[in-house]
Amino acid sequence: MDSDEQDPSGYRLSGSGSHDVNDKFLEQIGLYRKHTAPDASCLFRAVAEQRYDVQLHHDRVRRECVAYMRANRTRFEQDIDRDFELYMESMLQPESHGTLLELKALALCHGANVLLYKPNTDGHWVVNDPSHDRMWRMFVDRNLHFDTIYTMEYMRTAALCQAIVYEVLYKSVLRLPDVDFAVEVMLRGVCGTAEVQDHGETVARAIDGRRLPLCRNVANTSCALSIPQLCHFHNPDGFELVQQYFNVHGTVEGCRKYIGEHFPSRADMQSPLLPVANVSCVQQLLSMGIAPISYTAAKALDPHMYRNTELDSWLATHVEPPFQGRKASPVDNTPEPQQPVIVDETVCLDPPQRQEQQLTTPDMFKPPLGLYDRTGRMYQAVYVDPAGNFLPILTPMPIPLEGIASEMKEPRQEVIVDETLVGTDYPAYLKALKSSKTPGTMVDLKALSALYR
Repeated sequence: MDSDEQDPSGYRLSGSGSHDVNDKFLEQIGLYRKHTAPDASCLFRAVAEQRYDVQLHHDRVRRECVAYMRANRTRFEQDIDRDFELYMESMLQPESHGTLLELKALALCHGANVLLYKPNTDGHWVVNDPSHDRMWRMFVDRNLHFDTIYTMEYMRTAALCQAIVYEVLYKSVLRLPDVDFAVEVMLRGVCGTAEVQDHGETVARAIDGRRLPLCRNVANTSCALSIPQLCHFHNPDGFELVQQYFNVHGTVEGCRKYIGEHFPSRADMQSPLLPVANVSCVQQLLSMGIAPISYTAAKALDPHMYRNTELDSWLATHVEPPFQGRKASPVDNTPEPQQPVIVDETVCLDPPQRQEQQLTTPDMFKPPLGLYDRTGRMYQAVYVDPAGNFLPILTPMPIPLEGIASEMKEPRQEVIVDETLVGTDYPAYLKALKSSKTPGTMVDLKALSALYR
């Protein structure tokens, strides 16, 4: 099957736009390569995801590997060309790269058979023991960088689960209106005009015929702006006074009064007001060419796209080129070829044609000197487009979840989460989970499902 064809279920196997020949080769045989962070822990991240469903435990996996190799020294010592204990101490350090030897040790430790793929070759068994009850598919390139391999069927399920988690976040926690409509417009660039049904519901038609209900009631929704007074939809009673102040004193003075002193002022500044009373803030922002949520979030909300959130989170904290090939050992002075840095990874499994609109996203903006805090749980910023025009005060995405997590009643651990699923240090896991840079996992999806019943 050609990589750009659709499979019988209607899913397109190569919507990611990847030009990597290894990815395309794997797609042709129904497999998906999930890239791991290009650092020294790539092997342990990949194994942690295979074993514990989350890459967060890569340090734990590294320690398990060393402990198993020490306990079975006679099995591995002959494959190490230096002092065994020095090698073990070195392998405990986060800057030390795992090799095929460590992969074999981890497979034996966890009772897993490993099918390893290399560039443009079919997989071969690194470990194949009939007594093992697990199977790991892995990919290794010529620089000894390890990635996880999944079947496309598994990725369809993962994309659906990811969309459910993000839907709970944006619809039930953040309570943004018209999230589905925003995803359709942002990812495909087109959406049918609004139409009123017989029972009074207003809907829009997606390009594949799906009905997208549009919000016409402010109840149980929150504004996409950090200052909802500027939105007529979410400020029906007081908006006329705000608009009158802007009309009388001008945009600059209006922004100074309602936003504060820290905003970039221009004589030809665009008004930040969203003036339509019966159209949600999300729809109004989209009509202005402004994305109410990030493209990363929109892709994660689409059940036919899988977003590699672990890699996104890692890249967000590494602004400099993070990896220049496998680090040579103290006794190896041979320079390694450079590993290209991955900038984006989304696998698209969606049959409709994707036509991204040129919307202005928060990632394109430069924040001013000051940050604004409306609710104590979300940090806001003022943004200016590349032409210098003032834009409404948007909530940057992804939103830090520290405050949100503190406001929610913590569920009883024995009811929702089995501590053994997240490792031995359960409090540390919960602390890390409160950070917006920590990706959610299947364990967290189970907790959210029980929380919202």
